[in-house]
Amino acid sequence: VPGYPNYVIKKGMPVLIPSAAMHRDEKLYPEPNRFNPDNFEPEKVKNRDSVEWLPFGDGPRNCIGKRFGEMQARIGLAMLIKNFKFSVCEKTTIPIKYDKTTFVVASDGGIYLKVERV
Repeated sequence: VPGYPNYVIKKGMPVLIPSAAMHRDEKLYPEPNRFNPDNFEPEKVKNRDSVEWLPFGDGPRNCIGKRFGEMQARIGLAMLIKNFKFSVCEKTTIPIKYDKTTFVVASDGGIYLKVERV
């Protein structure tokens, strides 16, 4: 690794980047556990390094299903919020506690919401 002679990445060595940890780094995203759509305004996206947001990876080998996954999530969310109202309930853990035993982002003990048909 240029500038870091003690770190050597050999050809064929897998490299895992903890993107979930980066996405919750307060240096990159102030108040990372608060939903803030302003973090994705075109001006803010343009002013940050592209590898600071990696839900689908980056570069020539990023996820080929990125566009489909994003479209599917948007349609699913639109259908849900069209027909249902979501709110917290007495079993909702606030603030969320993350499961530290898994590599993927998951809540510790599940996520509970109150769902009402509108």
